[in-house]
Amino acid sequence: MVNGDTNKKMGIKNRKGIFFTLIVIAAISLFLISYTFYSNYGERGKTHDRINTLNTFIFSIEENLERQIFISGFRSLFVMQTESIEQGAYIQNATYSLNELFFNGSYNNVEQPIMIGATFSDIQDEIQQKANKVNAYITLNNPSISLTQSDPWNIDIIFNVNLDAQDQGRLVTWNKTQSYISKIPIKDFEDPLYLLSTGGTVTNRIEKTPFANFSNGSSLTNLNSHITNRYYKSNSQAPSYLNRLQGSNAASEFGIESLIHIPQLSNQGINIQDKTVVDYIYFSISTPISCRITGMPSWFKIDQAHLTDYQLNGLEHSCN
Repeated sequence: MVNGDTNKKMGIKNRKGIFFTLIVIAAISLFLISYTFYSNYGERGKTHDRINTLNTFIFSIEENLERQIFISGFRSLFVMQTESIEQGAYIQNATYSLNELFFNGSYNNVEQPIMIGATFSDIQDEIQQKANKVNAYITLNNPSISLTQSDPWNIDIIFNVNLDAQDQGRLVTWNKTQSYISKIPIKDFEDPLYLLSTGGTVTNRIEKTPFANFSNGSSLTNLNSHITNRYYKSNSQAPSYLNRLQGSNAASEFGIESLIHIPQLSNQGINIQDKTVVDYIYFSISTPISCRITGMPSWFKIDQAHLTDYQLNGLEHSCN
């Protein structure tokens, strides 16, 4: 009986030991599972925070890029216009000159101080300095820049680039190919056609006419004001600003034109031609049949093709 009781007690004791061991194992397993879960959750949370930080940063970079491209484009156009006047020659290739100014900071291999802070390398350096503050790396790959027009009154500067971003912990990477377009108004730009056609004597700043109608019955007040103030109107038969900058009179769907105020030329000692006062025709060798309009100054003549454009075809006129 003593041995039986002893064995019984030992059996109970062993079962308690096994039960306790199982509890310990279960507790350790639960701890490991919980630790792994919270560890993974923490890592996911950290990654999520980095994604949000990088996305916010990239958004601000993209907004700023449009502003930077505007500044670079404006300064480049200013240099082209200035150099064209000083050299007495039209720009041969505006896109080529823009690329030289934007990527090298020079025009015809001559460094342009005005481009300091506005070149591609300057923009890239500024972006990386900002990226350092949020522990990120930013690279701008395969950059290209060009200019064109999509309306008569603005120059479009188009910057294409691959934007690559990565946080310094290498948790998040971000890649995007994007075109950034900045519109530069041509208002108040000097018209190269006037400057180069008069040897730099007469200038004319571009300003869009406020008038939609130039005649009202027999009243020509609007037309006279349009000419006196040297305003411009759009006309798809006229050259665009970019054409004018490059010395081309070719018609453009984004063309603009002014009517020359002849006294402005004669007051500067410039020989006057007896032909239409539409600027791109007046400063060309073309001599279309032109008309004098009753009620307008004797020096005013306009070619037959423009009579309708200025609502003059219904007024008394004589052509030769």
